[in-house]
Amino acid sequence: MKHITEEYGQPCNLLVLSREEYHMLDAFLRLEGVRIRRCKEFGSEVTIQAENPFMRWLAHSANLDYPVKKAYEQAKDDMSDRAVACYKW
Repeated sequence: MKHITEEYGQPCNLLVLSREEYHMLDAFLRLEGVRIRRCKEFGSEVTIQAENPFMRWLAHSANLDYPVKKAYEQAKDDMSDRAVACYKW
């Protein structure tokens, strides 16, 4: 597994791992409320990007003008099977 913090001169947060590691990490992170998507595939290596919708919920909950329940429901919807499948590609 390799962490990439810069690509094309721009900051980023990507992981390069094998297909086997990708499938194990996907199953683990999904249970933790994190969704991942493949950005690149080359041979047996997969480059992924991760997002935690619940972090967005926490950021919105700090803003008193934004309804907390709405932000939480959106985060739950972002982790639905359909939303995760769309996010992956």
